[in-house]
Amino acid sequence: MVTVEKLIERAKAVGLPIANMAFEETEESPVPQPPYLVYLIPHQKKRGADVKNNIKETDFSLELYTDKFALDREELEEIVEEKVLFDVETEKYIAPIESENMVQSAWEVNGLIQKMKGVKK
Repeated sequence: MVTVEKLIERAKAVGLPIANMAFEETEESPVPQPPYLVYLIPHQKKRGADVKNNIKETDFSLELYTDKFALDREELEEIVEEKVLFDVETEKYIAPIESENMVQSAWEVNGLIQKMKGVKK
């Protein structure tokens, strides 16, 4: 069973800088230059029966940011698809970010199901 944690682990293994929701710029840690990854968990639903939530359904988004003129954007997209998202259904979106001379390639994964253990009334 694929979990959000497993997808994040795979994304980290790609070797690009990665952050949850956004990179926080500080003097010690500036926002990295593209390419980099950002992941989000935009929606989560818990459900069950017998007054117990015993199933968690989670949506997951993974975004790849590349320089607008990067020649390897499509290659990086293939790496993400083959090494991170190879066993889940996705919807893919590509959007230019003109103000930053970047391109966002985003994949949405809907409804990852996880059975919760040890749930009590």
